[in-house]
Amino acid sequence: MSRPLRIAYVAYYDPMDITQWSGTGYHMHKALSDAGAEVTLVGPLKKLYHPVNVIKYLWNQKIRGYKDHPQRDRGFLRYYGRQVERIIAGMDVDIVLGPGGLPLAYADLKVPSVVWTDATFASLLDYYDAFTNVSPRSIRDGHAGERALFSRCYRAIFSSEWAAKSASEVYGFDPAKIEVISLGANVPYERRREEIIRVINARRRDVLRLLFLGVQWERKGGDIALAVGEELHRRGLPVRLDLVGASPPEGTVLPAFAKSLGFIRKSTEEGMRRIGQLLDESHFMILPTRADCTPIVFNEASSAGLPVIATTTGGVPSVVHEGVNGHLFDISTPPSVWADKIEALWKDEEAYRRLSLAAWADYGERLNWKAAGEHAVRYLTQAVEDHKAGRP
Repeated sequence: MSRPLRIAYVAYYDPMDITQWSGTGYHMHKALSDAGAEVTLVGPLKKLYHPVNVIKYLWNQKIRGYKDHPQRDRGFLRYYGRQVERIIAGMDVDIVLGPGGLPLAYADLKVPSVVWTDATFASLLDYYDAFTNVSPRSIRDGHAGERALFSRCYRAIFSSEWAAKSASEVYGFDPAKIEVISLGANVPYERRREEIIRVINARRRDVLRLLFLGVQWERKGGDIALAVGEELHRRGLPVRLDLVGASPPEGTVLPAFAKSLGFIRKSTEEGMRRIGQLLDESHFMILPTRADCTPIVFNEASSAGLPVIATTTGGVPSVVHEGVNGHLFDISTPPSVWADKIEALWKDEEAYRRLSLAAWADYGERLNWKAAGEHAVRYLTQAVEDHKAGRP
């Protein structure tokens, strides 16, 4: 293609709002622009509020005790689709890209469309707590929306093999039309090798600092992180566990080595500075998550040369490669085994430095937005050429 790729970037929220989707939607379109594409933002879209639907959802939630997902209502998605059709009809673009994909589910377009997301409805159902005990209506509409989306999309990009597998196995989307592209880190730090070596070497040796960074205590495994900290403390190691985001259940008395720092907003300059400081000064990020797609915090940890200790669940293994930028355990692994790995690396300074530097190198190779944007633009450009040539 002799000119820049022209992309319509369609989101139901404001794509410039860095608080949406943990900042991923914002950084995604910026990465595409930085990679040379001409990106036109479409969003936020108008939402459909129908009194009958409101009553149905209230009935399901308050009376029947179900969880509902009104944003997946077929009428809701069709309303999005009609808006997208009208907007795109007046634009001169090569391709339409939907982060998350919902607005594209029922949009019939003359140009090819692509979804870039981290999960399917099927992969979330009965996996995330918010997707357990879901009302029959939301289950029906959720699957219908995904089938509609994948029947219309020309290609699909996922952030993990786990999500890609769900699209092909549950919804029959052709694996040959799927590309797995890692997301990036939503922190503005890019450092040279000598700088990251200084960061790693500056980490104190008189205290073993663990960083837990997650907003949902139970799902993110806060209890396991605390148990690992207790095991390390029992062994006489000078452990400190910083808890950021989630707070333990009411009534929990934290041990002296654990510090609850509350929620830190990355959308503020001070919050970003504080997060960066924690990433730099900690020795390990520990996140024994019970359910996750592809947590951006792992990319952010790698950007600071901070090894990750996490679980083999969902899309996590696509971000954390065993022995490269961290170590993974099954959720049922006893805290003592987690502690064994942390203690061994803590006591072997050279092994720890190698792992930390490898984590930073992995970030530079595949876990940053520059790499993601360039990969995506190449893939989307090829998709446009394939579509013009009539290739499926």
